[in-house]
Amino acid sequence: MGYTKTYAQGYCRWFSEFGVSKKTVSLSVALDQWEMIVDKPLKKQIKTLIKEGYDKKQLLKFFKTNENTFNGSNIAKVEIYYWATDNVASRTTLNETYSSSAIKSITDTGIQKILLKHLEKYTKKKMAKSSNIPN
Repeated sequence: MGYTKTYAQGYCRWFSEFGVSKKTVSLSVALDQWEMIVDKPLKKQIKTLIKEGYDKKQLLKFFKTNENTFNGSNIAKVEIYYWATDNVASRTTLNETYSSSAIKSITDTGIQKILLKHLEKYTKKKMAKSSNIPN
């Protein structure tokens, strides 16, 4: 199954939006995080060899006997994905300064919905209280 160019562009935008970038590293370094290898056929081959019981040393020897080539490409250096920024979740106290725009900046849509519903209820209660105040 092939991916359309538009899908691939959206996928790359998603990666960059969440701080995921690519860098080139030696095969030895890439094997420490083989799940992050960009080249899907190479990653699949490594996964297969690991399932067969290969460890890092055996993987390096396997590729060295093949002159560090895979599918006709030199794999002495390979691209891997890495997090360019520290993406962490943090807890903050809800207070009067939270607005719908602040809530919409939260990446988890489920949490967004919960907080927007809470904000709506809070705003309705606040409006009801202010309309009961005598002049």
